[in-house]
Amino acid sequence: MFRAILRSPVHVDVSVPSDHAPAFSVHGDASQGARERQEDSFRLRTFDDGQSLLFVLADGMGGQASGEVASKLVVDGFMAAFAENYARADSLEELLWGSLNDANMRVYTAQSMNPELVGMGSTIVAGYLNPAGLVWISVGDSPLWRLKDGVLERLNEDHSLRSVVQSKDARVSANSLMSAVTGTELSLVDCRADPLPVNPGEIIVAASDGLLTLSDQALVQIMEQRKSGSASGIVKNLLNEVAAAKAPKQDNCTVIAVALTRPSGGAVDRQRLLILAALAALLGVGAAFLVSFLNLI
Repeated sequence: MFRAILRSPVHVDVSVPSDHAPAFSVHGDASQGARERQEDSFRLRTFDDGQSLLFVLADGMGGQASGEVASKLVVDGFMAAFAENYARADSLEELLWGSLNDANMRVYTAQSMNPELVGMGSTIVAGYLNPAGLVWISVGDSPLWRLKDGVLERLNEDHSLRSVVQSKDARVSANSLMSAVTGTELSLVDCRADPLPVNPGEIIVAASDGLLTLSDQALVQIMEQRKSGSASGIVKNLLNEVAAAKAPKQDNCTVIAVALTRPSGGAVDRQRLLILAALAALLGVGAAFLVSFLNLI
């Protein structure tokens, strides 16, 4: 028997040190919907003293507890590989692909050790944000959106049949995936390793397909309402709207929101003073005074 739509207690909010003037706020949360178990997983982690962010979301599948196992293996595997190779990878492309392959290998290994897990799999959408912009890699149908100037744009490819099925009679099969992380060769992968520039005021959202209960118009309206607020407010309102829709077969729904913000004024002033201190040091004039002053702020 399906459960009523309930909010899951799972939630993560990442805060970074204020003296590093983060250019974003980020929050993730999940609801179980009308399903018997939660098969979505997500992870968040900052790098470079809070100046960079990695977010990973996976939507598991496979029946019984296999979907839950698969999604956790995928997010944990990707996160671990990304962190381990972060400082030594030659390029972002190598880092993204290597982390995905490690996650896929974890699924393969788990199935090899436990025959009951054979057939499980998961989607994945992983995004890395740093001062240069946003890069990502994804497999499956978990969407990655950007809201810019009131326009919602899907950034990653949809590897489901939604993009090719037009007949209303075929809606049931429209959710079928053309590619997933199953421990076998990955047939379709969407990867952008060239950073996409992002600007203050924009919102990045990654989600499982449970959020597709809402129309694009509804997504824009909710995000615009919270545009000047926190990422946690965006996530809360989106999940509340999904619950309010009361879809009879509502899927698990997980949402990660990244709200791009302007650096704080104090951080900008400190940066300017650091530049002045460097110039003063080169000129040999007033360096001691400026350095002493910087240590006080």
